[in-house]
Order: sequence, then C-alpha cells, then structure tokens
Amino acid sequence: MPSLALLVCWCLAASAADPPIRSDLPYAVAFPPQPARFVRVVIHATAGGDPCLDELEVYGPQGKQNLALASRGAKPSASSCITGYPQHAIEHLNDGRYGNDASWIPGPHGPHWAQVELPQPAEIARVVLSRDRHRRYADRVPIRFEVQLSADGTAWTTVRKVSTTAAPVAVRVGAGDFAGVVPPPPPPPRVAAAGSDATRVDELSAPLRDEHGLPNLALGPGAKPAASSLLPSYAIHQIAHLKDGRRGNDHSWISHGEPSWAEIDLGDVYWICHVALGSDSSRRYTDRAPLRFSVLAATEHHADSKAPTWSVVYRHAGSPVHVRTSFRFKPVQARWIRVAIEATNGDPARIDELEVFGQKAPIPAEKLGPLAPAGASVSADSDAMLQYAWLGEEHAWLKAFGRADLSPRLVPYNGRVKEYPRHVGDDRLPLPPLSTAPTLDGKLDDPCWAEASRGVARVADPYDFARGPLVSTAVQAGWRGDDLLLAIRTDRLLSSHVAVVSRTDGQSCGVLAWTDKGLVFNTYRADGTLSRTQPVDGAFDPTLTACEARLPLAWFAGCRELGLRIGLGLGGRHTAPAGRPVEFAFSSLGVAEVGACRAGLFEVRVRAADKPVRLRGNVADLADGCAIAPGQTKLVRVRAEPGPIGPQFQLALEEESGERFVLHLFRYDPLGRTLGLMDEMLDRLAGKGLDVSRERAET
Repeated sequence: MPSLALLVCWCLAASAADPPIRSDLPYAVAFPPQPARFVRVVIHATAGGDPCLDELEVYGPQGKQNLALASRGAKPSASSCITGYPQHAIEHLNDGRYGNDASWIPGPHGPHWAQVELPQPAEIARVVLSRDRHRRYADRVPIRFEVQLSADGTAWTTVRKVSTTAAPVAVRVGAGDFAGVVPPPPPPPRVAAAGSDATRVDELSAPLRDEHGLPNLALGPGAKPAASSLLPSYAIHQIAHLKDGRRGNDHSWISHGEPSWAEIDLGDVYWICHVALGSDSSRRYTDRAPLRFSVLAATEHHADSKAPTWSVVYRHAGSPVHVRTSFRFKPVQARWIRVAIEATNGDPARIDELEVFGQKAPIPAEKLGPLAPAGASVSADSDAMLQYAWLGEEHAWLKAFGRADLSPRLVPYNGRVKEYPRHVGDDRLPLPPLSTAPTLDGKLDDPCWAEASRGVARVADPYDFARGPLVSTAVQAGWRGDDLLLAIRTDRLLSSHVAVVSRTDGQSCGVLAWTDKGLVFNTYRADGTLSRTQPVDGAFDPTLTACEARLPLAWFAGCRELGLRIGLGLGGRHTAPAGRPVEFAFSSLGVAEVGACRAGLFEVRVRAADKPVRLRGNVADLADGCAIAPGQTKLVRVRAEPGPIGPQFQLALEEESGERFVLHLFRYDPLGRTLGLMDEMLDRLAGKGLDVSRERAET
C-alpha cells in the first residue's frame, strides 16, 4: 500500500494535468495499483445538469479485462437514481452497453456517487467512465470528481481527484441512419433598421455602443461586476461574465437563488439612460429568464437593494427576458447600476451580459430614444404577460398536433405517459430538371422556379408575439447540368445556418450558411470541428427571408441514386441541428403547392419536365391516374380536411415506376380554431336551455 503522503502528492500532480473530458469518449483515470473490492466515483460537479454515466469500467494493472462487468459477477449501486426514466437505471452502470439509452442519472439531490462491488478483491489501477459514447448528448458530463477504493464498502480511500473541463462535442443529429455531423446552429444575423443590410452577430459579442452612439460603460477598464450570489461548481457561470463582452449561456452568471442581484460598478459617476440584458441570447436555453425585476441606480453603494441610496429607474413584471432586451429611462446620474431580481420562469436567474450605456456629460435628447417614465413598471397583467401566455399556449398546440418539434428529453413516464405526440411527417418530393438557370439575386422571380418542386418545413420559435410561434421555411429545388439549384423562403431566419444539405442518409453532409461575405458551404469532421469552407454562388434578399443558391452535385456523391435531404428551420425550438428534412428524389416530375388555402381548397402544381409522367394520387383528379406530357403542367385542387389547428391534407403521389412522394399541405389558423371551440361551447350551452343568441351574433 503506497504511503498517504505519496498518494496525496501523486494525486495533486495528476490533477494539475487532467485533460478535458469528452462526452462521447472513454475517460481513463489512472492511479498506483492497490487492492480493493469496492470502487466508487463521487461526482461533485458537471458541465450542466445532474451527472450521467453510460458505463463505469474498472481495470487492473494489465488493463485487459473490465472487472466491473455485471456478466463477471460485479454488482452496481449508487447514491440514487432518477425516477420515471427506464433508460436511466443503476444496473446500466456495468451492463456493458454504451449510450444515453443505457445509462445512469442520479436523483436531484446530492451528493452523487456510483460504485461497483467486484465479486472478489483485485488489484485496481484504472477506472474508465463515459457519458454517451453514441454521441447523442453532450450534457451532464462529470468535470470534478474523485475515485475512491474500499476493501469492505465502509472505509474509503481517495486515490485520485479529477478537476477538468468538458471538451466541446458536436452531437450526432437526426434519427435512424442519418450519418451527418452538424454543430449547433449559431444565432441569426441581424437586419439593419432600414432593412437594407445585415450585420453579423460576432459570437454574440456585446456592442461597444448603442444605436445612438452611447458607449457601453460596463466594458470600460474601470468597471467591475458584482452579485449577491453565484451558482457553485460551474466554470461557465461566473460573476465576471456579467461584463466580459460575450453573450450566451456559456458566458453567463447564474444566481444561487432568488431574490438576487447583479450589478456593475462603473468606477465613476456617469449619466445613464439605457440598460440591456438577456438570459441566454444564444437561444439554447429558455429557463432561468428574469421575470420580475427592478433596475436600480446609485451614486453611493449599499448591499441592501431596499436601501434609500438606490433609486428605481425601471421595473419589469412582464414576460420573461430570454434574449438581449433594452430598457430605457430618463437619464440619471449613477456609479452603480444593479438589476434586483425577484422571480424567474424557472430555476435561479441567469444573466449573460449586463450592458450600461451613458456618458460623462448630460445626455442630449437626440441620444435618448423612447423612454419609460421614472420608475416605470410593466404590470403582471400587462399586454406583455398576455402575449407571453398566448405564445406558450400556441406552442403547446403546435407540439400536440405534430407541427413543431418536441424536446428530445421526453421519455415514457411512470407508465402514465407511454407515448408523446408524433410529428406529422416531412415532405418527400421529386427533384426535376430545370429548363433555364435562375439569376441568383435572392428575388426568386425567375421562370424556372415554376418548374421546381417545393416542400415546407415547420418549426417553432415561440418568442415573438407579432410574428407568432410557427416558422415556415419553403424550399424550391431542381437541378440543371451538374448543379443543384435551391430557392429558400422563410418567415424569419432563426440562424445563420440556412440549410443542411446531404444525401438522404446524411453522407456528404454540409451546412449552407450566411456570412457577411456571402453564402458558404461548411463541412465538418466527425468530432464536429470545421473541415472545409467553400464559397457558394447565391444571394439573400435585403430582409434575409429569401435566398437562392447553386451547389455542385459532385459535392453529394451518389445523390442521383439515393436522393437529397434539405434540412430547414435551423434554430427552431427543440429542432435538431440538422433541421426538419425535405427529401428529394431525382425525377422528371415537379410538385409544388401554389398559393394559400382558400375556401377550403389547396392548389398543387404538377409538371412533367423532359419525359412523360403517369401519376396517381389520393385525390379525385389523380385517383384513376393521370398522364402528363413533357412540358405540360396540371393544376390539382385538393379539398382540405379540417384539422385541430388549421386545414390540412397529406397528399400522396405515386409514379408509374413505383416512386412515391408525399406533400403535407397545411394552413395554420389559430383564430379559426378558437372560433370553432367557441361554437362548440355555445352548442353545449344551448343544449342546456341557455340563450346564446347574443354570443352567436358576436362570433
């Protein structure tokens, strides 16, 4: 048995050089060999959330056999286990299977530990653990833990302490056999106020000045951040991140519970009229958003936010502040600016950046912008709160009826919830040849697009009341010569990742992305790092809602046989980094919805390009088959079916060759749904003898 002093020195030396841990790779922890029967890993901190292990392996000095396998008689145990998730169980610690679906997650209350009892004592020299070797998840990675050994399960000796960081990992996306590697989508570019230009969000950098030219004093050399508390054990959440110039969850502060406060000491007294803050401006997380808070200003500091030295310049009790939001008020003189938080939409508050704008001299009126009255308050029953509630409910309707993605974390729960709503499905369409090439100017007005097929991907972005929670992105596609031609139009761009283009199996995968220098096509290595960036012929319109692009088909080897996948809606809520797919198979046929659903009818254009096509479908016009000559276009009218959130129809088409396609026709109609529910309620009330004539007249 090594001496205690030797072990302590060895552990300290080793921990100083602990390499980063990857969620998808085995992480080996070595130490001087010693006998033991019980091996325990005590986890003190993770990269986010409660820890998860998909396997705990134990090796002797020779390192050839995993002594911890259940098949060898080893028995697992743990401090606790999360309930309601059958894929997370204590027995998964040593069942020999990898991946999130065969892993262990403890209950919510620590301390957390996992251990294995060997069938008999053995020399132990190395422990290997991993989070998810299938690379579906990269959270819950242990970053601070210790390995303990025991002969009897009572007296424990710590043989190694590890303190490291989690290496970035691009998780595998999609389901089934999709083999593409796509990193998480970055935020979208911003459109200038005049709508004539776009500006890059440089890694979510905080602005040096606001739109009126006032400097961000929080980034000044004399400014210092402070806070009432800090969530412990998370390196990415620090008080210093309140003014590090970077926004997003990975550069944020999180309190250790409410009430809490965060503040900036500007180092001197300035005139202040504008404060901006966000919870996670990268939109990766929507929890921890401040819901009720006050902006305070002071020239004399006091720890108590209720002290008379503080003056309230703004109060907020409306919708949660998820992304960077500006709060303007009548100029005040202050050295300290504090945000005093009373409540959030869940868990302790997070602020990713606290920006303070002002100057030494009094601020002229032209630099103020629209102001809130002194001590302005947004009440809890304000329009903002009602709008937030409406967005939440509409998002729930979209998820319940398959028009928006669900959280991938949802699993069967306690036998009561055995299955969650399924997405209605994705479009699969023919990819026709185009007779002419478009002018790639982002206008989408070229005649060739009337020959292309058109599919739609729908995702949720439940943050903008004016535009609603549903985001539809349509792609028109065709080919000419050796090129794939794409025209994409969206309600709003949710990421600078415009589309993920690959074969249908995910091979030859890359990201069509917006940059301030033009469109590019990025490909990534298996570990998620950027492999290559290639410029793309194409352009966006000034509003960043429409673009055209030309991609060489040679970039997608084998696509003529396997087809192409266009992933859209990147950045949508719960949408995978590869997007919702629209698939295309090479054909002489073009299929596209034309216009919107009117009077209960959808209209679909079907066109034969260079070869005759015989087509069958599940609508009256195509039920007996329809021959379409080369160059001929047929307009098919489709009677809509009443859907729970709008008219819909799943159009199924089949070519004579047996090739099948599907187009999901849908019009989102929340008003129609609400009025329909009102009519049903009035019918029930009338059935009970109540007079509802006035109510019927109003609806």
